[in-house]
This record gives sequence, structure tokens and C-alpha cells, in this order.
Amino acid sequence: MRDKRHPLDIMAEQLETLADSPVAAQEASPDHWELHSATDESVGDYPQAVLSDPDFDWGEAEGLGPDGFPAIPIPGMKLQRKARWTDVLSSNLWRGGHLFNEKALAVFKQCDLGNVREYPVVVRGKMLSARSLTYLHFRNIVEPTAVDFERSEFYLADILGIPTGPVAVNSFDEWEEKTRQAREGQLEGCEEFSQIEYKRLYFMPGQTPSVDYFRLARLGITVYISARLKDAILSSGLTGLEIKPNKRLFASP
Repeated sequence: MRDKRHPLDIMAEQLETLADSPVAAQEASPDHWELHSATDESVGDYPQAVLSDPDFDWGEAEGLGPDGFPAIPIPGMKLQRKARWTDVLSSNLWRGGHLFNEKALAVFKQCDLGNVREYPVVVRGKMLSARSLTYLHFRNIVEPTAVDFERSEFYLADILGIPTGPVAVNSFDEWEEKTRQAREGQLEGCEEFSQIEYKRLYFMPGQTPSVDYFRLARLGITVYISARLKDAILSSGLTGLEIKPNKRLFASP
């Protein structure tokens, strides 16, 4: 049967498979899961909600205050032409948050959301319809001091994220230096703009995050959630989110 997907979508899937090949055979963590906004046909256009005024000026700090939270009221938003309403909407706002309806907000509040703030947002849809939603902005960022670099495993990847070989990293300082060298093409076997990815990342004993939603400082943009939050999302049938097994981040061995 002919694949009816766009060639770029097929290529993106192939690149993602190659990028994930170092962890493909690993068992997934039972403790932490990856959380993503859904991007398939169930949500239509992605991101689903965008600013009504595309030229809105956020200011020098792009609307974020010194504490990393939105410093000004969030302006009006609109649903993109082919986007669909879901319990959780993706948006073109900042990386650390999502738009929630009342059902989704209640589900998330069953768990420990840590350092988070709520912002009211009106999103307009077709035929002048509008819904009052809540934007949650999360600031649960786990510092590198919580990571056990000596027990963890790393590898080099090219500019597209395709793995090129293993690399030894025994501390955060060494990770920073080798990241710089990889970016400049100074490590053996790598070209300019290469990067260092983690194959197995362990937390130090007693440093596993207690919150149910977090990201890692300096080590990527993936959002991780606890099994508790994962179960709450799935059991409630929330739409607009995608949960993936996590094969890279683990509690202390």
C-alpha cells in the first residue's frame, strides 16, 4: 500500500528512528515518562493555538520576568484554521507550558506540579466562539548536580541528531567542555555542530525529583513526568497530549 504521508513527514520519522537507535533495545524506565503535545491528525494544525496578533511585542525578555515566569498578562489567542479543540492545547507561547481546559486542569492538580503558575487565557475558535482556558507555566528544572555522570552513558551525534559513536563523560564540567568541543568539531570522529546526547542518565542517590513534571537544565528540552501523572492522564482520557516511554532517564541504579 502506498504511503500517503508527506515525504518530509516520512523523512522526519526516519531521522527520529536513527536518532533513537542507541536506546532502541533498552528497557523503558518505570519511573519517568516523556510528555509531548500531540501533533497527529487528532489535533489538526500544530501548534493549535497562536497569538491573535502575530506582531505582538513581548518586550526585551519576550514576556518572561527574571524568575522565568510570564511577567505580563497573556494576550488573546486563536485556534488555527484546521486545529481542533482538545483538553490540552499546544501553543506558540513559551516552551514551559500548555493550555488547559477545566477537565485537564483538575487532572493535573491531582499531582505535585511543583513550581508552576496559572494564567487565564481566552482562545477564540471558528464562528467567533471563544473558550476560557488556563495556561500553566512550569519551572521545575533539575540542575546537573542531581545527575550521576560517572554512572551515566553518553554518545556523539551529528547536527541532525544521528549517533556517530560513544564518548566518555565523568562530570558536568567535562560534559560542558566536550559539548563545546563537539560543537566546534574538535572531538575525534565528529564534525562541526555535533552534540553530546545521553544514552542512560542516572540521578544521584536521593536526588530523584519529587515533583511529577520536570525538565533537565542544560541537558535537553524533553519534559519528563512521573508514573503517577502518566496514569492520571491516561485514566482520565485527556486529549491533546502524547506520552512516550522513556528509555534514557533513570532513578539511581
